[in-house]
Amino acid sequence: MQQARTPGRRELKLLKTLIAANIQAFLLSGGTVSGKRGSRGKRAVKSVAGVAAVFIVSLLFCSLYFGMLFISLASFEEHGYGWVYFAVSAILGLLFLIIGSASISKAMIFEAKDNSMLLSMPIKSFHIVASRVAALLAMNLAYLSSVMLPAAIIWQIRCGFSPASFVSFLLFLIGLLCFGTSLGVIMGYVISMIARRSRHKTAVTTVLSFVFFGAYMAVIIGGQSYIMEALENKELLAGGLKGVLPLYIISSAVSDGSIGVSLMAMAAELGIFALSVLLISRSFNSIVAGSSEVRRKKTSPVEFRSRGIMPALVLKEARHLGSNALYSMNSTMGAFMTILAAGFAVIKRESLQEALSLFSASPEYLCIIIATASTFIIGMNTLSGVILSVEGDRLWILKSSPIKSIDILKSKLYMHEIISLPPAVIFWAVPVILVKPDIATAALSLAAVTLYCVLTANLGLWINLLRPSLDWTNEAAAIKGMNTGLVMLLNMAVSTVLVILGALLPSAVGSIPALLIITAALLLGTALSYLWIKRRGVRRLERI
Repeated sequence: MQQARTPGRRELKLLKTLIAANIQAFLLSGGTVSGKRGSRGKRAVKSVAGVAAVFIVSLLFCSLYFGMLFISLASFEEHGYGWVYFAVSAILGLLFLIIGSASISKAMIFEAKDNSMLLSMPIKSFHIVASRVAALLAMNLAYLSSVMLPAAIIWQIRCGFSPASFVSFLLFLIGLLCFGTSLGVIMGYVISMIARRSRHKTAVTTVLSFVFFGAYMAVIIGGQSYIMEALENKELLAGGLKGVLPLYIISSAVSDGSIGVSLMAMAAELGIFALSVLLISRSFNSIVAGSSEVRRKKTSPVEFRSRGIMPALVLKEARHLGSNALYSMNSTMGAFMTILAAGFAVIKRESLQEALSLFSASPEYLCIIIATASTFIIGMNTLSGVILSVEGDRLWILKSSPIKSIDILKSKLYMHEIISLPPAVIFWAVPVILVKPDIATAALSLAAVTLYCVLTANLGLWINLLRPSLDWTNEAAAIKGMNTGLVMLLNMAVSTVLVILGALLPSAVGSIPALLIITAALLLGTALSYLWIKRRGVRRLERI
């Protein structure tokens, strides 16, 4: 009997080891500092700080964006439609989770660097996929909690949970986590299958990822507008959501405190999750083999062109950025959002002008407010925060080349600035078009936005030099690691200071002096951060 149980125990132990390794790869993505691994305790502290930073950024964003909506929806409980609150929060949480996990699931499951090595070992495909999905579950818990935690807090303050409804809510949360992860994994699977049959895999993956994200933003913006209009007609909103019967049953179970129904719903969602993992594991071998397929190409003469060191390094960074869909989408999200916001503002300029005319403020003041507020969107670019880490074990090639260390770092700064500056300038034109400030205010606001882009590039590289992650087995660990959250949190802090200064200084000293102060502060921060990179940053790069 003991011998019969041994293979099962070995497989279970192997699965636990793989799960622990994948979760550790993401949690300990702080990497090495100065080429030496820190102690386990120090790395754990840094990892917890990074996880907290990512979670705080998501929590702040969702609390600010959905807070008023949740407060308005809580009033449905007084009219007997409390389940609508949980239905809407579930939809928002699922959308936030699915879009966050669709592109990364493709990179984590099918494009991990150690896939070929694991497949060459006596390890089942199911164990490999299950371990990857377990790490994805841990990440998705942060995404989902950043929506559901504010929803739970607001509900507790406005209505209050009974013990039974709180238990039902926890079961509801577990079910949403598994169901949303399964949908994200299936979307990643579909993207992988489509890209596998295409000659231009990276381009197809990037386009599909941005299409999914665009659809997500359209649903969020349109859905929120619909909900805000439907708040005046509660029966209309409740009737529309009741048409989605499973959502109605699960949400009603939470509001009524029906633990039995919540348990059955969670079991069904766990079943869907298990089926999705089985589906992926059956196709895992063929997709991984197809992703590394070698095709015979016709030889053709190639013309070599000599370039300077800096253009060659920047071109290398651009090619690397364009070769990875997850890298380009996650690290340049601010540029994409800035262009979308600028286009939306131009399309809706008449409505925006009417709204701005309601404020009894000068065009110069409005220009300062819009320009400083736009930095929140621009600051979502986190490219410089991971641009060193994505080099991985290829960094030694650069370091062994006859290239100065400062040139390597400059090329990475330039890449971030090339991505950030054009969308920022496009968005800068929005207040010029809408409020028509004087030339001096427009020019100084452009200088402030430009310096913000340069400063955030320096700050991102500063964090990446302090926390390089070079020993990853999956590039997604470097791209979606803790540096991303830290960079975004730091950028948001700088943007918050700029908005406060832009709101208070003009009334105290005037618009032009206020912009001069803001520009001078940004210039000082940019100079100090670049001076650190030029001196200590170069030394840290050489010690890695």
